[in-house]
Amino acid sequence: VITGPTTAHGMIYTTRGMRGPLLAVKPGGDGKRPPTDIVWRFDQGTPDSPTPVVWGELLFMVTDRGVARCLDALSGRLLWKERLKGNYRASPLAAEGRVYFVNMTGLCTVVSASTRFDRLAENQLDDDTIASPLPSAGRLYIRGQKALYCLKK
Repeated sequence: VITGPTTAHGMIYTTRGMRGPLLAVKPGGDGKRPPTDIVWRFDQGTPDSPTPVVWGELLFMVTDRGVARCLDALSGRLLWKERLKGNYRASPLAAEGRVYFVNMTGLCTVVSASTRFDRLAENQLDDDTIASPLPSAGRLYIRGQKALYCLKK
């Protein structure tokens, strides 16, 4: 499994990899956990590389092949599904009511962090990238194959 876990709402969200399910699990305890600790599971097109991200009560993810989804983070109910351009290894980033999806050819698709799909912008770096974007001190850092990019307003 390449993806890392995401935590929010007293749950751990994680995938099993190899197109296995996304699980929302109650944390706690030691050793093997009972199936009752699984709050919900989602089996339709989950990522192998990008880690899901939570914004408010919404969970966003993108498959390695570019299918983005928004789920209700509390119930696992699918709210929208949309194909984005390209292939993905970078995890999405949620900030200031937006979700940023950076594909392997450096295209960043920005969508509204909402219950309906709303593409706000597409921005193209002149570089390839598989690294996840990182926010720090009002700036956004993206590591490409040729350079490290620092973006700010």
